[in-house]
Amino acid sequence: MKRKKRKIWAGIISATLITAGLILGCGGDGGPGNNGGGDLISISEDGGDDVTFSDPAAEGFYNILENEPLPASTTVVWAIGSFPSIIITFQGKSAGTYNVEDGDATIIYSDSTGQVYAAMETIPITSGTVTVTEMSDVGSKISGTFNIIASRYEGNDPGPTTATLSGSFSVTREKDEPGFDRFFGSLRYETDGTGFFRVEQIAGQWWLVTPEGHPFFSTGINALRFSGTPTADGVKHYEEAVKEKYGTWEAWAQAQFERCKEWGWNTVGSWSDWELFKHQMPYTVLLGLGQGDWLTGDLADYFSEDFRENARQKIEDVASSLVDDPFLVGYFLDNELRWGRDWRGGHLFDDYMAMDIDTCAGKQALMQFIEDRYGTVAAVAEDFETDAVSWEELGGQTELPARETEGAIATRTDWVGVVAEKFFSTLDEELKAVDPNHLNLGVRFVSQLVPRAAIDAAGAYVDVMSINFYDLVDDLEDGLRSLDPDYLSVENFLSAHYEAGGRPILISEWGYRAADSGLPNTYPPIYPVLETQEERADAYEAYFRELLDRPWFVGHHWFLYTDQPAEGRFDGENNNFGLVSEQDEPYELLVERSAMMHRKIYKRLP
Repeated sequence: MKRKKRKIWAGIISATLITAGLILGCGGDGGPGNNGGGDLISISEDGGDDVTFSDPAAEGFYNILENEPLPASTTVVWAIGSFPSIIITFQGKSAGTYNVEDGDATIIYSDSTGQVYAAMETIPITSGTVTVTEMSDVGSKISGTFNIIASRYEGNDPGPTTATLSGSFSVTREKDEPGFDRFFGSLRYETDGTGFFRVEQIAGQWWLVTPEGHPFFSTGINALRFSGTPTADGVKHYEEAVKEKYGTWEAWAQAQFERCKEWGWNTVGSWSDWELFKHQMPYTVLLGLGQGDWLTGDLADYFSEDFRENARQKIEDVASSLVDDPFLVGYFLDNELRWGRDWRGGHLFDDYMAMDIDTCAGKQALMQFIEDRYGTVAAVAEDFETDAVSWEELGGQTELPARETEGAIATRTDWVGVVAEKFFSTLDEELKAVDPNHLNLGVRFVSQLVPRAAIDAAGAYVDVMSINFYDLVDDLEDGLRSLDPDYLSVENFLSAHYEAGGRPILISEWGYRAADSGLPNTYPPIYPVLETQEERADAYEAYFRELLDRPWFVGHHWFLYTDQPAEGRFDGENNNFGLVSEQDEPYELLVERSAMMHRKIYKRLP
């Protein structure tokens, strides 16, 4: 059983430690944790607030999982002096009395500094009951009795150490979340409302702010759509199932809206039927302005007037009718564009060099950049392999191989920044011309393939930096970073990306898959395959906690709502990434965990 840290608001606990032989986990009179027979177990706070103890002199700690209603397992933690800690897990989800005779407890031996010096061991609970009162408007109460007998051989102990822990407890949890505004922003804190979503730092933490002026952390779902994910042949298994189940698009949308509220999701993400949710749930829109090919990585010429005109038309077509909609959070400009070497192609310097100088504005811009940087063709030849003797001759080349010099590396890197500057400045200008009210959410960078030069340029224009950030199989991340010296490390959950871009970050895609779903989970092979749905829920929680521990995140969007088909979608993906199966059956452990984690978000507010 894993030890979990949790917090409650108020509680009273008392217990008695009766020992035979040495005190469990202790040695010698008066040492840390030596409570003696019949003394009250010492209790202290572990991250909780407004805690009341049965003994004002108590030290140590206790804890209980803050969830309403209770999850499948509720953890209560006691410490006997400085050590050991006893973690007892009680089963049960609703009001009633539960036997815990078949449960277990984990003993953790540590010194006075908290350093564990002996391995954990699990012991049986010999008797006990827990009574749970269901969550109500005023809170919930959990109480019970327990009796634990343990023995062990450890370290330098002369013989088996045995101990009996018995007592009772009563814990009351107040329902202190004051609620949410109609955009799902927390009423716990109020700032300026502008009528549209915006971003703000509150006590050092970045937040989205709702149109009514309340902090909002976007928990979004990608591909929340009636059709699900079609197979490569166009078969729509999910759509067939939900047509039979709900009958109409509208009935399906209302049911999913209620599910999202229950499961802790508050935003409609990319590739979704946002039109069906736009009047009751915050949503985002993916504009697709890059005008390239996601599958092949082919790029448009971002310097051309055609690029600007096409973007302007697309923005007008989509955004002009959304300008005054307060439920729209903002726009993603595109998704997973290529900014350097990846599985689809090479460096942007080489892409633009390969263009025709007579017809391509991008090639003309590159040649001007090179001329301004070097001054002479001879100077260019020091960093690049060329026999050209004039600028005209150099411009006619479609390849310019780099030498292994610092100058060549710097030139190629800086050109990526020039391209990114042109891309983001052009699209932000066109977007703001049509819709100045909503957020520019960026381009959903691939986290491991982000050049510093590109994200630095983006930071001057986007309101939120969207980044797709999946866990990858072992060693793959290092391999990807080696493709370009300017690619940023994802260590410390994108701290380098935040420092380079200077804007709050939204995780625009992430997810986990598990083998017990029965799906192949074979493509792409770059993501780990967990064994069970419980492991998947655990991974979800661990990832979410990492986000909540860092001030630069304003949300995450899970990929995706419905499992991919076993036969594979258009590119072969066939994974258990869904919150629900293609039969519209929820993965209960995952959605219970998402509901639980959503309740933790706004406790960070001042």
